[in-house]
Amino acid sequence: MITLLAAGLLPLAAALPGVFTVDDDGPADFADLASADASPLVADGDTLLVEPGSYPDTTLTKGLHILAADERGFDLGDLVVERVPSFSLVGAELTGLTLRDIPGTALVDRCRVFQLHWSGISAFRTSFVVAERCGDLVLQRSELSGTDFCYSG
Repeated sequence: MITLLAAGLLPLAAALPGVFTVDDDGPADFADLASADASPLVADGDTLLVEPGSYPDTTLTKGLHILAADERGFDLGDLVVERVPSFSLVGAELTGLTLRDIPGTALVDRCRVFQLHWSGISAFRTSFVVAERCGDLVLQRSELSGTDFCYSG
């Protein structure tokens, strides 16, 4: 009877969003965001818990919820998210952020988009934020600074 009950719940369990870990220097499901996005195991609506570390520029093709695993957050180069149903990013420091063609909610929470470059004796910012054609763009508790910011609903 227990076997039959468990077998009956398998389709339900397969439909639930998954939670995966990402860590650039430790045991985890994935070493970076790009490999998680490329994995057939990861689907729209899944959550990636990202351990502190430095991760390369990434383009996402799935609507994921990307959360810092703890309050220390994580560093990420440029992040591009396009043509996904919805998206969340919490606790990241990025050099650039592009959100494009997201009909649902695009949430950016507790993030910092900032990059400082030195040229001789002067410093200048080179970070950017672009948000185009997002159904519901939510920016909260975040710092966005740099040379370019563009938003079109």
